[in-house]
Amino acid sequence: MSSVERICNPITQEELIRIRAVADFQFGNGCGHALFPEEVTVIRSKKTGKVKNIYYQKKLLATLRPKDGYLALSIEGGKRLAMIIPPPRYRVVPREDVIEFLKKGRNLFAKHVIECDPE
Repeated sequence: MSSVERICNPITQEELIRIRAVADFQFGNGCGHALFPEEVTVIRSKKTGKVKNIYYQKKLLATLRPKDGYLALSIEGGKRLAMIIPPPRYRVVPREDVIEFLKKGRNLFAKHVIECDPE
């Protein structure tokens, strides 16, 4: 059993409705259901008991940011979002010469963006 399995808990229906609503607000109607199926599990804050991380099939999908309540998607969450939202929405195209740099987990700076979704 992995450490994620040991600390993940089933999500309540109320929590699922809330995170889906946040996803719909943040990414567009219908994204909440597509991003977060019924089978998601969560890690809650030890201090507050509030949802902190959201997992699906042992993969981190998103973190619920406590300061503003928005979702910070993981790479897996971003991949799921990219599958459900047609391009060019939420896409950024970097310059070719920085792709290897990005694959190493580095940050993409605005000066290296050649195209992006205007919204």
